[in-house]
Amino acid sequence: MRTPSMKWLLTLSLCGLATSCSLLLGGEPTGTDAAIAIDLQPEPSDLPTIDASAMVDAPIAAPRHWQSEDTGQKSDLTSVWCADPNNVFVGGPSGVAYSTGDRKWQWQTLPRGTKSIAGNEAGDVYAFGDGLYHSVAGGNFSKVSASIGFGMMVLSPQLIYLVIGNGTILRGDGATWQTEFQNSSYFTRNIGGASGDLFVSTTNGIVLHSNGDGNWQPEVVPGATSLRAVWESATGDVYLTAYEGLFHSTGDGKWNNVVSARLNGIWGASADDIYAVGNNGLMLHYTRARNWQPEIPDFNVEGIDLAAVTGCSDGQIYAAGSYGTVLHLK
Repeated sequence: MRTPSMKWLLTLSLCGLATSCSLLLGGEPTGTDAAIAIDLQPEPSDLPTIDASAMVDAPIAAPRHWQSEDTGQKSDLTSVWCADPNNVFVGGPSGVAYSTGDRKWQWQTLPRGTKSIAGNEAGDVYAFGDGLYHSVAGGNFSKVSASIGFGMMVLSPQLIYLVIGNGTILRGDGATWQTEFQNSSYFTRNIGGASGDLFVSTTNGIVLHSNGDGNWQPEVVPGATSLRAVWESATGDVYLTAYEGLFHSTGDGKWNNVVSARLNGIWGASADDIYAVGNNGLMLHYTRARNWQPEIPDFNVEGIDLAAVTGCSDGQIYAAGSYGTVLHLK
């Protein structure tokens, strides 16, 4: 159980060391996606309180048992992917690390590291950044393409998307590639969605949308500039993280701000179980019953910028970020 001082440290972390603040958190997607506020104004007792009435009478979540895992590296991590509960991968400037879920991490150094990691299964994994690297049957990663970029999405062994930073989107099978989109006026960054419904984020306040037919159309995200990660549920709810917060769409081209906080990564098990992470240790969890709620680990996460989050089939959650940090929720 944390002491009051640790709770206060977390409040300071979320509020940027202010004496009072609020995070604007959105509710269940509606026609207007109206934002609501969680009050983190400290009481004289030096403990933060949360206005439960703002959470549609939802009870306040108790701290859950997050663990901090030592990866053996202090360089920042930019990506995390769970193939299955016994095969978890993280990537960053130092390369790629692999864990069997036992909190022990084994590293393979890659030249200039990696920005994104994903695959089809534990024996078929790709790491993308300064080139595309491929690991087969648990072996070392070897370079299979000289393409340099940021985002990657692996939909099947024969269908992989790479996002290059100069406004280029490549589509291929790991061996051969074709340019599906190219427009240097966009700084393309990341990709997410589902087969037949793809979204690429940019730093121009524009998200590019494709139905998987090779055509990409721009959609304006009002109030957003630097867009980050994209995730889509099986029911068609699409979420997009940005420096300005979290944005929601139902795929109709209209985007609404539902959370105001600097967010980087997002992942969900379903439309009713979503995690988003951001700067200064910020972690949010969404369910329809509870709305968006801060995830509060029982240790200090002040100063840790979380870049990515993912989940495993058994419900375990991993978040990765600065200083080689991996946070694990069992």
